[in-house]
Amino acid sequence: MIVATVASTVACSPSPTPQKTTETSASNKGSVAIFTPSDGVTFSEHTPLNKWTRLTPEIQNALIKTEGFDSDSVATTTSDTLDTQSRAIQDYVVGHVTSQRTASSSATSTLKPSQETIIVAPVVASDNATRQYGDLVDQSLTWKESGTSSSSSSSSSSSSSSSSKSTSDSASPTPTQSTDDTGTTDDTEEDASATALATAAERLVAALRLAKSAGMHVIVVSNSIQGFTPDMFVKMITAREIGILQAKQLVSKLALNSTSSENPKRIEVMIPVSRDPSDDSDSDSAGDAFAKEAFAGIWSVLGEYYRDGKVESPSKTLTASSSDSSWNKVIFDARKDSSAQSALAHRLGKTKDGQDVPVTINGILAMNDFVASGVTAELEKLGYTGSSSDINPQISISGIVGNITGKHDIQRDKAPDPKQAPTESSNDDSDSTGSTTGKASSAWPIVTGFGAYIDNIPSIVDGQQWMTALEDRKGMATDLAHAVALLNAGGKVSTKDSVAQDTIDGTKVLTLSHDALVVSASNMKSVLLDNDYITSAQAGL
Repeated sequence: MIVATVASTVACSPSPTPQKTTETSASNKGSVAIFTPSDGVTFSEHTPLNKWTRLTPEIQNALIKTEGFDSDSVATTTSDTLDTQSRAIQDYVVGHVTSQRTASSSATSTLKPSQETIIVAPVVASDNATRQYGDLVDQSLTWKESGTSSSSSSSSSSSSSSSSKSTSDSASPTPTQSTDDTGTTDDTEEDASATALATAAERLVAALRLAKSAGMHVIVVSNSIQGFTPDMFVKMITAREIGILQAKQLVSKLALNSTSSENPKRIEVMIPVSRDPSDDSDSDSAGDAFAKEAFAGIWSVLGEYYRDGKVESPSKTLTASSSDSSWNKVIFDARKDSSAQSALAHRLGKTKDGQDVPVTINGILAMNDFVASGVTAELEKLGYTGSSSDINPQISISGIVGNITGKHDIQRDKAPDPKQAPTESSNDDSDSTGSTTGKASSAWPIVTGFGAYIDNIPSIVDGQQWMTALEDRKGMATDLAHAVALLNAGGKVSTKDSVAQDTIDGTKVLTLSHDALVVSASNMKSVLLDNDYITSAQAGL
């Protein structure tokens, strides 16, 4: 399916077409063709803010409203498969190259190829787990040469949209493998899917190379393409960076640098995958690659605290002897809506005698908001009370709401923990640290996430979830639109602060990137509300 539109009909908030002047006319600004994956249908608000349906209109608005492009010179095409997308791009490029050649032999006035830019975010495969991070996550489109088997679209990080329950999102489905009566994978069908992927990918590369050779500019967004070097690459957050981001939040909010091994913090790491953790037959999948990279980022930050005894895992899934290869100890099957709840209950919910007695837990790195929502639901079920804001007695829910509505600031200083863990003889039943030799605690832990799911925002307001994060879509759209305007005008894009040189397939490429926006109750107003990412109603206010 292909849906082709122009900016004036797709943009969320269409702006009036700028007055045509010598500086802002379409003939001077040139044209832009945007090709992105389709998002499918969203049935609820249980979906992240990092979606193509949100970013694409923001790019269009920035091109038209800020950079002065005419609305009819900015077109978009969305596709639900790589095959469909590659054909659409091929038709566009061939049509424009043919038009240019015709125009060069006549007196017809037309745009020069150097005034045309193609922006493409390749459609890539994803699974139930990687969809949970949203569409705007870095992933690579790779395949094996045509005629070889076991080709796949893989990544070192991931992409796509929300949960399998709430969306049928942008990326094309992972090729289905059929089985015979003995349960054996049908290699013929797998090879056919691999061949189809390779054919579509090679068609895409050929079309983009033709565009560049004709003088057009090509900008690749989020998902790099094997064997192709664009004029610019727009880099999205990687799996490793998502892991690092959340791990650093736990280091800061739990004050791990001042924690002692005599009174360690207790942290659980939960990474979703789309398989049974005990079945490693598909350990080379894109989902497993994402999980490995995410854990590598987490461990690069938290590993030293586990090794020093300052952090323990209540479930013993991670220990002082754990390493980067321990990623498979913290994964869980996320193919069901209740998966995160079941996984957490298994780790925390039972004593050796099978009793439901909450163990002490100070932090849970939940990887994304879909997992975080299951975690907070299970914490309530297990009897944990309070909120993550309880780490600072000065913070109250009314104070959080007051800050969000602009009334006053929140102080985030944390009261220091004692060096020694409380013992069974302690009379302080409100202790939030606990120990393996001391009393268990039902105090609510710090819960992290990613994706800024709309229906999770109220959980951040009421303190059940500490933080989330999302791509700086609006800032990225503004800078991308400016880069397009500079390219079409023959200017130097490298003058932008957000643009650097990166290496892709051994070649230096201009790379545009923005730091992810980290959102907690203390800055939700300034980051999300003031920038129109969400409304006050969506924040539960």
